[in-house]
Amino acid sequence: MKLRDKVAVVTGAANGIGRAIAERFVREGARVALADLDGKAAAEAAARLNAIAPGAVRTAMTDTLNDPPSVREGIPLGEYGEVADIAAAALYLASADGKYVTGATLDVNGGLFMR
Repeated sequence: MKLRDKVAVVTGAANGIGRAIAERFVREGARVALADLDGKAAAEAAARLNAIAPGAVRTAMTDTLNDPPSVREGIPLGEYGEVADIAAAALYLASADGKYVTGATLDVNGGLFMR
């Protein structure tokens, strides 16, 4: 994530270039404040801006790593996550269950990086 721990204010964020920038910044880990003359449209755009911060997740790539046992032991839940855990978090944020969640970074990491 290129913008982890960064904060950005994006003007014109309800539509077009501003919205694309805001969405990309969120995907890259930034906390983003939206500003736009059309407050209602900005609020609608903000309703869709959340991020997922995955921790150590088992994938074909990570299966090739030779991690020492201490890596897994350092995860409070004691195991790597699965890609389905990240997909479940995305489903939650996109569904009606997450309708009141906005501007959030959802940590899905077994407690490895607790804030």
